[in-house]
Amino acid sequence: MRGIEPTLSDLCRAADANLRLANDLQMSEGCGCSKATAKQRLKRGFEKLEKNRKPTDKELRVLGYLANRFIWRPAFTADQLFDEFGQLLVQCGIIDRAEMAPLENSKVPLTLYALTVMHGSAIILENGQRSNLYAGYANREGKLEVKMEIVFTEQSKPILSPICLFQTDLKPEDHCEADMLDAEAPVLIDHWKRPIELNSANKLACV
Repeated sequence: MRGIEPTLSDLCRAADANLRLANDLQMSEGCGCSKATAKQRLKRGFEKLEKNRKPTDKELRVLGYLANRFIWRPAFTADQLFDEFGQLLVQCGIIDRAEMAPLENSKVPLTLYALTVMHGSAIILENGQRSNLYAGYANREGKLEVKMEIVFTEQSKPILSPICLFQTDLKPEDHCEADMLDAEAPVLIDHWKRPIELNSANKLACV
């Protein structure tokens, strides 16, 4: 789509990245083997391609799956955020480890608060590009999340690719005010154009 012919080195880097990101189910369905086996087949397959030899069918399956797609996973989830938050409180001496269990009651408000903080903010990527963050629920499961926008500028018109940065297991109908919900499917990104806050009813609301 971008008119760039990938080199063998490009495909190798893509395959290595996807191998790190893919979970066991993806590996089983896509490659028909475990991650450890796929890693071996991937190495042998690229070695054969470099020597202009044909990989085996099993090696080609792994090459085709890992070097020819974009596999992603969120940078962090609501569970990770809560676990690290609790560990930080213990390390700083704010709570004892025995108080971690009662802290579970704050998991949902903490997750919702994180959504309000990230929505409308931005991060600067390694290449200096600004990536805006948007909260929403435009995903297959319809769960609240934060997406970051990646923009490719190689074409005459920029191409926007929204990627999930922060994933939760919260349903918007349970944790958002009614005017934030659409009867139709929400747009992929920038659905809520105004800032959002956590109101007195512990629900997300547009400011």
